Amino acid sequence: WISYIPEELSNLKQKGNIKLKIITRLIRDDLEKGITDLDKFRALKNGFGAETRYNNDLHAKIIIIDRSVAIISSANLTKRAFLVNYEAGICIRNKDNVDRIRKFFMDIWTESLPLTEEAIKTLLL
Repeated sequence: WISYIPEELSNLKQKGNIKLKIITRLIRDDLEKGITDLDKFRALKNGFGAETRYNNDLHAKIIIIDRSVAIISSANLTKRAFLVNYEAGICIRNKDNVDRIRKFFMDIWTESLPLTEEAIKTLLL
């Protein structure tokens, strides 16, 4: 799902500070099928300082921007999801609701494990 994020963020990086926290799944089958591209996560870490964790119970797609906008969607962040698939989502701007969504995200973050090279190697053994 992360296929096009590094390219899109390059433009934003020039405009100012970007803080990225990403929670993904780390499932062997997803890696083997190319659904999860670890090189994209590495690029986000190296190029943008992204903090990445994994939680294999995760299915939600949540984007929070500047603590003022939250997007919850069924769509993976891929070109296919946005141009081909039928997806549904909602954009929320109400501060109280955005705060609740951010708390939900941070609760999942706390339960998730750091996505490290060691975690990847252990999965692939």
